[in-house]
Amino acid sequence: MIRFEDGIYLSWLQGNTVEIVYKGANVCEIYLNNVYKGIAPFDYVRQKLYQQEKKMAPAYYKHYEYKEFVPIIDVSI
Repeated sequence: MIRFEDGIYLSWLQGNTVEIVYKGANVCEIYLNNVYKGIAPFDYVRQKLYQQEKKMAPAYYKHYEYKEFVPIIDVSI
């Protein structure tokens, strides 16, 4: 999550742009892909966005381990 001036926070989640505008007194407006979605408690929204960003971080993706190709041929014929 990136914090800009005037209480604007910007985040990218699963290809979507999430913008949070802090209005004061723990109230914020939520914009998803520049479309207004509503008002919510700021600390709750920030905590949930942080959890989602952490969950989607590349460090949590397991790298594929290559295995040796073993052909199975029926030699009983």
